[in-house]
Order: sequence, then structure tokens, then C-alpha cells
Amino acid sequence: MDITQVVGENVRRIRVNKNISQEKLASLCNFSRPCLERIERGEKNLKVEFVERIANALGVTVLSLISEKQKDEAELNPVETLNMDLFEYNKRILINNLVQHIKESVAETFNLLIFQSIVKRNNSNS
Repeated sequence: MDITQVVGENVRRIRVNKNISQEKLASLCNFSRPCLERIERGEKNLKVEFVERIANALGVTVLSLISEKQKDEAELNPVETLNMDLFEYNKRILINNLVQHIKESVAETFNLLIFQSIVKRNNSNS
């Protein structure tokens, strides 16, 4: 699919899901309504600045506008939702474990530096 069509479909899908009219989005982006209609139909090549302007107005990332259609959370079936929840849970556990490991490593390094400092001081006093 052509990138202009991908952007157009994503803009329309996100706009409709957020219950924003074409007039409102066009106004937020400082476009005319006919211009926005051409964008949504994939008939208008856009500058990066325009894609960014649309993304900001919709409250999404530029990536979400230029990527092939992604499922909205409302379109996910219960198994997909559960998988997403489990993924997020596992990700949090992994991050917490990583943070704990880093804290322990920093504490070990700090203790080792203190020990080395004491040994050097004792050796220099001898």
C-alpha cells in the first residue's frame, strides 16, 4: 500500500475513533476541510511537518500515522488483551528486577571501593 494511503487510512481511523469531525481536525491542523478529505483518501502527498501537525492534533505519534494499520484496543479480542496485559506485567517485573540488580551492583562496587581505599591507607601507614 502507498504511504499516502496508509497515512490517510490511519488519520481517518484515529479521527473517527476519537470522535473528531473533519472540520475540527482540519481547523486544529490549519488545513481546509477539502485538503483533509484528500489526505484521508490518500490523494495528497504530505510534508513531514504536516504529518507531525496531524499527529499532534490527534494526540498520537507520527509513527502511528505512517505505520500499516494497527489494531485499536477496542478491536482486540480478549486473548489479545490478556496477552498485552501479561506482556506489560512481565515487562514491569523485568524492569524491577533489572533496577534491583543495578542497585546491588552499585552497592557492591561502592563497598569494594571503600575496602580498597582502607587497604591502601593501611599499606601507606605501614
